[in-house]
Amino acid sequence: MAQLTWHFNVVAVCDPDRERQEEAKERFDCLAYGDFAGLVADEAVELMVVANPSQLHCQDSIAAVRAGGLSTEYLGGQ
Repeated sequence: MAQLTWHFNVVAVCDPDRERQEEAKERFDCLAYGDFAGLVADEAVELMVVANPSQLHCQDSIAAVRAGGLSTEYLGGQ
């Protein structure tokens, strides 16, 4: 995600791990959510990069679109 900051402003991230939330907040100067519902409810989020475990991509992408017509992007996983 850090490679995308030249083109996008990171306004929020979602991670259940509090340490990674704090790391992201410091690195990107953004909000951090511990649950997906908080992230998709954030009106500042216009585009979402789905970077969670593969089995969650579909349900989270659908939830994002339903929450407010967010666009989602899958950049390929490891």
